[in-house]
Amino acid sequence: MFCQNQNYKPITTSELELYRDLIKTIKDDSFIVHPLIYSPVDLSMINTSMLIIKYGFTKKQFKNTNSDTILIENNKYFKIINPDSLFYFKNYRVEGDNIFEPFLYAINKIYHKEAYCQFYKLIFSSNGTFALAEYFVTCGDLCGYGETVIMKRTKGKWLIIKRLTSSIS
Repeated sequence: MFCQNQNYKPITTSELELYRDLIKTIKDDSFIVHPLIYSPVDLSMINTSMLIIKYGFTKKQFKNTNSDTILIENNKYFKIINPDSLFYFKNYRVEGDNIFEPFLYAINKIYHKEAYCQFYKLIFSSNGTFALAEYFVTCGDLCGYGETVIMKRTKGKWLIIKRLTSSIS
């Protein structure tokens, strides 16, 4: 049903495991995960030269942003918004109520969550040991927080080894 004419790239197991390990570091559990990943990591405040030298990323990775939209489907790690509900939630209405933020109102009403977490596309180092990851949790018009981190795969788990940027509104 969801966007029947649109093909989405499915999330890989490796990507899903990294997002799982990233989400475990967030102490807040008042959010649900948005199923679509379509934005690249924001590199405007990041020293990409340092990432290339220290962690083994390549210049090409930072210039070439994939335009595919990735879809997180059923998984055993975290609860995601039903993709078929996305358009409905954006226009959610309740008779007699003037709802300021329909999307968040619907998430609260249906999932009993106060916010949603949007992941950004991952960038893996050349050897796959490191990854650049970004997320943002939206809890209202001027309410949210997120960060861009370097993660390292150690003993089958992804661990944050450096926080590059943090944002809060």
